[in-house]
Amino acid sequence: MKLVKRILVGLNLKPDTEAVLEMACQVAKRLGSEVCLLHVIPLLSSLRLPQEFSDWSILVELAKKESTERLAEYRARLEQEGVPVTEAKILEGIAFDRILAHADDLDPNVIIAGVGSAGTDQQMTLGITAERLCRKSSRPVWLVNSKSKVVPSSILCPVDFSKSSSRALRNALFLARRFEAELTVLTVVPPVSILYGWLGRNKEAEQRAQVNYHQRALDDFLGPFDLHGVMWRKSMRHGPPDREILAAAAETSPDLIVMGSVGLSGLSRILLGSVAERVLQAVPCSMLLVKAEDTFRLQVTDQVADIESHFQHGTELLRQGFTEEARRQFQHCISANVMFAPAWEAIADCYERLKDTDRAAECRAEAKQVRETLSWRRVEADIRSRHPLWRRGD
Repeated sequence: MKLVKRILVGLNLKPDTEAVLEMACQVAKRLGSEVCLLHVIPLLSSLRLPQEFSDWSILVELAKKESTERLAEYRARLEQEGVPVTEAKILEGIAFDRILAHADDLDPNVIIAGVGSAGTDQQMTLGITAERLCRKSSRPVWLVNSKSKVVPSSILCPVDFSKSSSRALRNALFLARRFEAELTVLTVVPPVSILYGWLGRNKEAEQRAQVNYHQRALDDFLGPFDLHGVMWRKSMRHGPPDREILAAAAETSPDLIVMGSVGLSGLSRILLGSVAERVLQAVPCSMLLVKAEDTFRLQVTDQVADIESHFQHGTELLRQGFTEEARRQFQHCISANVMFAPAWEAIADCYERLKDTDRAAECRAEAKQVRETLSWRRVEADIRSRHPLWRRGD
């Protein structure tokens, strides 16, 4: 079972490279992933260089030589940490364009890259490569802010009850479990339009109604999620969403923001969404932007040898929060042997986490009946072994 099979790491060989490399190393080690390193050399013909550099080929070769040496060093460091590196590649061209094209070839679960560089006030500023990766990639993009912790201990996940924010929360929950990080699920109640006042309606009453709606909607939104074993809290703020998300980040100082955004595969231009774009421009910390694809795509084979293997798979999936997938593994056990009581009890645990108490009770009753039946069979076998009526043929 692998959740992140492959990570594509874009390295610009600038000061933030160390933070990007360390983040890729930590994620790969914890998730059992392979890493592909990529550095893109810009087209030197597009740069204004001194006249003495008239032979572009020499400059290209010098750049390739230095980049090759650096990538070889990074590859060795990762492999020494036990992280498999499948390739360390150097390409020429426009960085974001080549990274996205290479991602199409490799099909990584996530692209990890640096945010950009520090500005004059030492705050990180979003670079053009990072911005365009987020804008154009249908795959998740993890931007590393060198000012944030490499191993996140706190995660902020803003939600607006959309499909993209549902996908973001699934990813945030998985990361919170794996990194044992505290998760804050934030929703923002937008201000009531000024039009309500012009139309003669009670603006304060409308605002209260908005708050009540968002409180119910947040509870309904969280209902299907398995929050078992996660340190989490929910938060609600009032105001323009992008401003309040950034205010929450300033107050709580999360190490990572996991955020969903609009995204459709197959389009030449992938929409970011105005709120995500404005938060991204401020880059308060490292950010994982989730669009059309999940970062953690579960790959579990059903072709395992025996019931015990399915049960172990299911137990591990349930531990990691993949409740529905775990239930299917336990169901395989029941299909193979309806008298396997631990699987009935495990399915009951799954339904309880999915808040289906009726079905959980049915499974627990089934498990009880199975255990009672097996117990009686053992008693009957013991009686048969001792009673003369059944021992005459011995």
